[in-house]
Amino acid sequence: MRAGDKVGPYTLVRQIGSGGFGLVWLAERRTSIATTKFALKLPRDEEIDRDSIRQEAAVWVQASGHPNVVPIIEADVYDDQVVIVSEYAPDGSLSEWLNRHKGKSPSTEENIELMAGILAGLHHLHTRPKPILHRDLKPQNILLQGDTPRLADFGIARILRSTSQSSTVAGTLPYMAPEAFDGKRTVQTDLWSVGVIFYEMVSGRLPFPQGDMTGLVGAIINGAPDPLPSSVPNQLQTIISKSLNKNPNGRYRSAMEMRQELRVASEEIRLQAFGRNKPSGIGKKPLDTMPKPNVESAIVASLPLPAPISKPKDFSIPRTPATWSGSRFVCKFVGVVLLLVGLCGFTHLLDFLGASVGPTHVTHNAVHIVSGILALYFGFAGSASSAKGFCLLFGVVYMALGVIGLAKGNIDIAVIKLMLGRVDHLIHILVGVLFLAGGLLSGKSS
Repeated sequence: MRAGDKVGPYTLVRQIGSGGFGLVWLAERRTSIATTKFALKLPRDEEIDRDSIRQEAAVWVQASGHPNVVPIIEADVYDDQVVIVSEYAPDGSLSEWLNRHKGKSPSTEENIELMAGILAGLHHLHTRPKPILHRDLKPQNILLQGDTPRLADFGIARILRSTSQSSTVAGTLPYMAPEAFDGKRTVQTDLWSVGVIFYEMVSGRLPFPQGDMTGLVGAIINGAPDPLPSSVPNQLQTIISKSLNKNPNGRYRSAMEMRQELRVASEEIRLQAFGRNKPSGIGKKPLDTMPKPNVESAIVASLPLPAPISKPKDFSIPRTPATWSGSRFVCKFVGVVLLLVGLCGFTHLLDFLGASVGPTHVTHNAVHIVSGILALYFGFAGSASSAKGFCLLFGVVYMALGVIGLAKGNIDIAVIKLMLGRVDHLIHILVGVLFLAGGLLSGKSS
């Protein structure tokens, strides 16, 4: 195969990888409307069971529709060549990403985010109507689209017959679970592989570093993994240790359960980091006495990672600036004046002014008292807008009474017939002016 060769409707562009199953080519499907890029896997094992490929193709299609899975688009035979077509991920594999970062993830946060995505994709495969086991999970089979990990090549190992080429280690053996050597593969087998990848991402090395095949297989089956560096948070060490349990029943029951515990660990790590960096005097309660979230709760897994806490929030209640109402003030002032004028009229205290305030003008004095009481009510109990309306209304009324009185010498309106003096009319005009001034003031002044 060379660049430019055609395999069915696909034109080979360049070789982008290889493995125990064969070669991976970047290929294009060119039409009169568009050119689309794909990854073509061309198994070189002539004894591949083609019937198995055909049967599995329908299952692979079910794996599509998840952001953490690279779906297999088709599996077919062109010119006697088995072709497995999947989406093309331009950002390379997790293995290449680790090499660019000196073998391990540069931060705990990136570790957690990548592993959460890997476990989400694995859970999607494991919970299909016809569950799909990956069987060959390793950094080379985890492709990146930006910062999003996407699982690829799932199920391919199962349909390859055991020949000298397809059973070679080729970077796969270090990620195999102990029971896989006996041909037993379950959900927990894939979770072992996740644990090995996680170990590698946080430490920059494999948990079983033996170089020869015999020593490596023996260590995986019977040995203990090398201790992780002390810089790895205890929460992550616990998760990795459980996923590398020799007994499948001692591992996580599902990828979702492992992902939930990873999310809880992430929150605890963030809280501990905040506790170490917080200002003195803030938060006296030790973190280890805080109640721990329920690991079994699926709600925890759905929550986004908490944002780092920068500083305590100010929960003080904002104070409203003091305000006063000009209309209400006028109501209070004029109300007191009217009340006093009405009461004094009954007691002859204003006779020396020449005002007609004697007891024969009971109606006149009663009007002053009622007006005063109403004005005081709106001044103390009413709102600014209601006080303003009262001032405008009574300002017009008192002004009218004063002007009519001065013009005619008395008040003769309907049933109101009062013989009042000039001072009375001037008082009415003065009160009207005060009321109108209060009404024309703004509702609230600062």
